[in-house]
Amino acid sequence: MGLVNVVFATLDRSGQPAYNGGSIASEDLTSAAGAVETSAAATNCVARITTDTAIYAAVGPAVTAAAGDWYILAGTTLDLVVNAGDVVSVIDA
Repeated sequence: MGLVNVVFATLDRSGQPAYNGGSIASEDLTSAAGAVETSAAATNCVARITTDTAIYAAVGPAVTAAAGDWYILAGTTLDLVVNAGDVVSVIDA
């Protein structure tokens, strides 16, 4: 179990997946042996996922994280482009 912070942030003006600090929403999740999800993204944006424990993460409109999805090392951050209505799902690695 660990703390996972997910920040939904606006894309830069060129539309590239570069986090520019324009936070739309932020959620803290507690990772566990079973998958947990964020609330849905309100708009097309970047999800910045920061974790203090190793996790698997998945992004999609109706997704559940599982082994083999995006692997994020403890103490690191991953930025992923998400669409309106997508959720971020995480599970302990």
